[in-house]
Amino acid sequence: MRKALSSSAAWKMERTLPGTEKVFVSSGTVSCHVGAEGIEWRTLEPFSALVAMKKDAMVFEDEDGRREKSASDMPRYSDIRKATDAFAKGEKTAFDDVFEVKVEALGEGRWKAVFVPRNSMLRGLVESLSVEGKDLPEKAELKSGNGAVSRIAFEERGGDAK
Repeated sequence: MRKALSSSAAWKMERTLPGTEKVFVSSGTVSCHVGAEGIEWRTLEPFSALVAMKKDAMVFEDEDGRREKSASDMPRYSDIRKATDAFAKGEKTAFDDVFEVKVEALGEGRWKAVFVPRNSMLRGLVESLSVEGKDLPEKAELKSGNGAVSRIAFEERGGDAK
């Protein structure tokens, strides 16, 4: 799974919201270069947007333009960055303070990891995140605290995923 923190992928997400059966579909790219440029989550359809996790800030781009929010203005941002960088370096317990993590082997080299926030306030935002794959993550399911469910399929890309 650490290999994913220095790779690029195309993604397609199907999201359902509580109270509706309509499925909202979006797609884009994700580029991960932990310890260097950071993580960039780019939406291409149905609209163009970017959320980037840089070393000292988060960057947001959408129809309203580009905005940067300093890490010092976001509680826990540096903790998340440090844990992500530590995980990328091989520290298996890097997220233990933030998430309860259960990993299971699915056979044939496949795995599944389920992350559940330890903090009740964070569980209000994210109920759980499950990620499955083999050499790289192939799919994820994010259950939000409000009942929304996002299912994401990833396809590895070579080179720059911009």
